[in-house]
Amino acid sequence: METTASITTTRTFNPTGTSADFWEIGFDHNGDYTRMWREISDTVGYMPGTFTSPKRFRSDDREQNKTDDPFYLHYGIRLPKQLREESVGMDWREFVSTYAPTASTTISDMHSEQLRAGMWRFSAKITTRGARGPLHSYREFTGTGPAQAVTHWLADMGRGVEILSFHQFTVFEATATFLKVTSGRRTVWVMGLGPDRDNSTAAAMSAAAQRLYA
Repeated sequence: METTASITTTRTFNPTGTSADFWEIGFDHNGDYTRMWREISDTVGYMPGTFTSPKRFRSDDREQNKTDDPFYLHYGIRLPKQLREESVGMDWREFVSTYAPTASTTISDMHSEQLRAGMWRFSAKITTRGARGPLHSYREFTGTGPAQAVTHWLADMGRGVEILSFHQFTVFEATATFLKVTSGRRTVWVMGLGPDRDNSTAAAMSAAAQRLYA
């Protein structure tokens, strides 16, 4: 449903702990690297079929030289293990162009309004770039999380994206989201940066649609 309604309330993520900690929210579809700092359903509104027993812990992988991790070199935070291994040796420009490519269709300016019974109303701007310039439309969705909303909007545009692995970090005053996604035919990793977790998720999902369907 297209709408021009304006919703200004955006959910915030307030991790606890010492200033030296960095915080990650995530899961892996196969259960082999399951990570969670708080309830996934509250964070993304998406539960993989094999997600069973969440664990809370601080990310502390030191098996690989940090100088091989382009995100660590840029922000001081380790990438998820599989993505770290895949991107070894990339400089920052190559990493961004690979995992956060400029998308022909982007979802941005995402806002949310809390409703009853754990539900949220999400709104966002959809920008499609073509030969005649960018076209903008506005969408709404009611659900439990931003990933659910963006997945619905992309499916409406014929771009089905399934999240296999979700990792989200706070980076100074912003949020970084890393996703392992599949279309059923291809599987790729992507990155999204945004001012908050909703817009970071939307950016990552926009990159996912671009990598899977371009």
